Amino acid sequence: MPVAIQPLKQAANALDVSTRSAAWCARAEERCLVRDVVGGTRRMRAAGERYLPRYPREMAANYEMRRRNAVLTNVLGDAIENTIARPFSQPVQLSGEAPVKVVEWAEDMTLQRSSLSQFARTAFCDGVTDGLVHILVDYRGVDGALTLKDEIDGGARPYFVPIPADRLIACYRETKAGVPQVIHARIRECETVRDGYGETVRERIRVIEPGRVELWERVGGEGWAKIEAKPYPHHEVPLFTFYAGRPEADYVIDPPFIDLAYKNVEHYQLSSAYQTNLDRCNFAMLAVKPMDGAASPVENLRKSAGQPDGEVAFEVGPDTVLVGDWYYVEPSAAGLKETAARLEALKADMRLMGLDPMMQRATGGITATERAIEEAKSQSQLADWVVNFSDVLDTALAFAMAWDGIKGEARISISSDFPLSLGEQDISWLLQMRTSGDLSRETVWEEAKRRGILGVKFDAGAEAARIKAEPPALNAAD
Repeated sequence: MPVAIQPLKQAANALDVSTRSAAWCARAEERCLVRDVVGGTRRMRAAGERYLPRYPREMAANYEMRRRNAVLTNVLGDAIENTIARPFSQPVQLSGEAPVKVVEWAEDMTLQRSSLSQFARTAFCDGVTDGLVHILVDYRGVDGALTLKDEIDGGARPYFVPIPADRLIACYRETKAGVPQVIHARIRECETVRDGYGETVRERIRVIEPGRVELWERVGGEGWAKIEAKPYPHHEVPLFTFYAGRPEADYVIDPPFIDLAYKNVEHYQLSSAYQTNLDRCNFAMLAVKPMDGAASPVENLRKSAGQPDGEVAFEVGPDTVLVGDWYYVEPSAAGLKETAARLEALKADMRLMGLDPMMQRATGGITATERAIEEAKSQSQLADWVVNFSDVLDTALAFAMAWDGIKGEARISISSDFPLSLGEQDISWLLQMRTSGDLSRETVWEEAKRRGILGVKFDAGAEAARIKAEPPALNAAD
């Protein structure tokens, strides 16, 4: 059973198997920030002062109340979910003449009852969240198998393992014969196993190099012990990486939604301040001006209570006689309107930033009559991600097929014909071209469906039948 993996401490020396690479450390804080915001209110509250700093001279009890009442408007989580939902609105398919065995693999790509579509969606989500994700091709052998037939009959086969960015603590490549190959990878694994009626957390690191693989397990506090070592049959590590964008170096890339994450934290902090100030404005403060020459009533209460510097409570009401000039001080709420307006503006900015990967790229100044429908299908950042991710999956699948001795060709197809956010003049262009007779009704429907105006269940044939069945007066405009 997987559990959340806590950040590793920086190893003290190069002989420690848990040492993290410079590439891993380069964007660790950014990945942590994005993951915390995506984790929602619970994760943000648990982070405490990291995302919700204490005010100067703020009492610990007051801060704790503010922290416990802070609520995150998770625009970042919504943006990521909306982004990955578009290309996976349709199942992932194997295209071409895929061998029968590969089709069978697609029903359980991870040997964890996860289909190809489920695996691809999960891995793509990790890649879009962190900026990169890795796919390891592993092989389930059969104990005691003497021949390849014994292994096949026993269910031996390659399978995919998704490796999120934080689990690959080190990875190095070399170029051989002009082709970059992974020659060292250290993968952190953590699981909770049943121990009688209790549970034990088992933390391990798998080291893979050409020709050998090792498994290390944490023993005691900080030590690691090698518990397994065996030969590895390949001259490279079958680890393939998808980048959601352009990396600065091997395994170094900003999460694509990092700016939105910063904006979401700003909204979280401002929202907490707004709620705190709103509470203060809802409760007037009781003040007193002592009579000339008399001691302060509050000081007298403190002395009688034996708390010269502490807080004291006293009754007010129609049956209580108060000596001195007592009155209520009501804080001004003028600043609340500005804060509320700023919160709404931040929310609008975040919603727009969340749509950025799906926005179409400008293709230049083209008139409506010159713009053909294929040219109108301008690419978006999300479309580029889908193409790149499909290429990584194809490479991993080709390696798995070669490992199992399967001949033939199979490709993994992820729909790139998903709805995009509307360009500024898309609707008017489509309507003008339809009116001038340059587009058919069916083409307009297809483009409207692709842009999300019409739902994914829209059926052009059924709609044409409904229109034909309508009275002529309603159908005359067509």
